[in-house]
Amino acid sequence: MSVKERLIKFLKYKGIGQKKFADKIGVSSGYVNAIRISIQPKTLDKIAMHFPELNTSWLLTGEGEMLRNTDTPSSNENNIELLSKLLSEKDARLKEKDETIAALKDNLTSLQKQIALLESKIETPQYAERPTSKNDVSSKGKTAKNSAHITTLG
Repeated sequence: MSVKERLIKFLKYKGIGQKKFADKIGVSSGYVNAIRISIQPKTLDKIAMHFPELNTSWLLTGEGEMLRNTDTPSSNENNIELLSKLLSEKDARLKEKDETIAALKDNLTSLQKQIALLESKIETPQYAERPTSKNDVSSKGKTAKNSAHITTLG
């Protein structure tokens, strides 16, 4: 029996048509009829994902039983346990990040209050009256002397 014949046997067992099977695993509707020698690993992975009860070794080689042994937990059950554990870990990391963000927000608010307090203590007019450089002081002095001198001469 060929791979194609074994796949058709499995589909009959499941009561699934070839087109529905092809749609489910994301291949063309004529995929099953086009199988010549074997199935590509990528496609085999899709089949195994959508039909975990199918023994893929049997499908490829004809050895063993068509269906996986049901006495051991299926890979889906193991995957569910793993996903549950990963989700719990992710939730814990998210909670930790949320706490960090809340602490940083509190720190930011405190710093903004300190800035506002310091800004209120600064008297802007005091700085506006001060000369900006020594040249401003000396040029004002000279201008005053020169205008006084001109007045006396004239």
